[in-house]
Amino acid sequence: MIFSYILLHKRYERGHDMVKSDLWQRQHDEYQRHGVQAWQKNMVPWFLTSNTLIASHYVNIVDTFVEECINNDIFDTTKPLTIVDLGAGAGRFAFLFLKEILPRLKKHNVSIRYVMTDISEENMSHVASHPLLKKYFDDGTAHTAFFNGNDADGAAEILLNESRENLSQEALENPLVAIGGYFFDIIVNDIFIIRDGTLYKRNIQYADGDLWPVVSEKISYHDVPATQPYYSDGILDSIVEKYSTTYDNIAFGMPVGACNTIRRLNAMSKGHMLLLAADQGIVTDEQMKQCSDVKVSCHGSFSVPVNYNAIDKYITAIGGTFVAPNSPHSEFVSTMSLLTEGKPFPATEKAYRDTIVANDIYDYYLRGDKVSSMNDMLSLLDDGNGDTMTLYHLLQRIEHAAPSATDAEKQRLADHITRATDNFFPLSSDDMAFFKIMEQLLTTIGFNNKTFPSLSSLSI
Repeated sequence: MIFSYILLHKRYERGHDMVKSDLWQRQHDEYQRHGVQAWQKNMVPWFLTSNTLIASHYVNIVDTFVEECINNDIFDTTKPLTIVDLGAGAGRFAFLFLKEILPRLKKHNVSIRYVMTDISEENMSHVASHPLLKKYFDDGTAHTAFFNGNDADGAAEILLNESRENLSQEALENPLVAIGGYFFDIIVNDIFIIRDGTLYKRNIQYADGDLWPVVSEKISYHDVPATQPYYSDGILDSIVEKYSTTYDNIAFGMPVGACNTIRRLNAMSKGHMLLLAADQGIVTDEQMKQCSDVKVSCHGSFSVPVNYNAIDKYITAIGGTFVAPNSPHSEFVSTMSLLTEGKPFPATEKAYRDTIVANDIYDYYLRGDKVSSMNDMLSLLDDGNGDTMTLYHLLQRIEHAAPSATDAEKQRLADHITRATDNFFPLSSDDMAFFKIMEQLLTTIGFNNKTFPSLSSLSI
């Protein structure tokens, strides 16, 4: 992720479309420059992709996928399962995922090689030394690696920083799992407009200078007639052509970086890969028809809504299966892709439906603004699987409702406080105040003997 302040200037970049723009390199540079401070200062959106609910959903899906691979005789349990965390950032998701997936896979006698990729050396150093992740690095479970999703010509391999092992098709003994949360929307995306039967490509206009923070009023666009070939990838060209003859008076993105990343990872995987990806974006034909414009999203950092409809077509074209909710939210959608050489994986698809679809992350997020009674708040916390930020978000409402809570409700709340603190992932010493806040809340409801880690016992 980056923090970008796009300033207009007398000299605009008008001759380059979005793919060729140096905006992506500048994003890359800002991400490297700010490192983990991006998350410390809340400049990077993260809650929807780094909470206990989505981590638990993904654990269920990955566990089921591994079991199906074993049953299909395409998994060697004497070799590790490689999981690539795309754009691992500050490590929140990795912490929540690893603490739950490891005991689940132990029943299959399966070990994990968990690769936290990034483009920032500071981020990789941070996660490797973080006291809540360090044990995974010490025992060889976790690794860091550089991975640039904007590198269209990148090799189908990942070099591990710690062991210097090179993960490639020759080195991977088992199917590959890749997880990307808010990753595809921050790497190279293109934008097209179809207006009265004519296809246009969108150029972005901005000036040299600092890119922090992004302000939408400082960005301008210039649409130019599109000409073939659009890309050096025939599949991407065919998708654009299909859109140009199917729709009119719409805008659509082309997830160029996402498709290049999928191609690279699929080449590593020997034809067996599970991809879990979540971003803002659109999926369905109806959403395509209603999309009148696509622009850069500004939220301190910047991103581009992902056209998962195009990713569906790309996955299908290379022989895979794409799965998404039937009625997805454009604000946030979590998808699954299976590249398994045509072999069906019905249990894995069912696991996706039973988790991502049945307990939608964005629906859960919206519920957090609506609950007010202690019972409703406790129900939300039940569904959140011990999520720290959900509890913190409800804090004032909980304090208001606590005096009239029943003893049973107070006990449930105390249990949730304990779970939430177990799932808390501090990024700096300033975050340690969370433990004191939770101790005070416990005192408020009559639990005075509970203490949590102090700064001396958990040094960040």
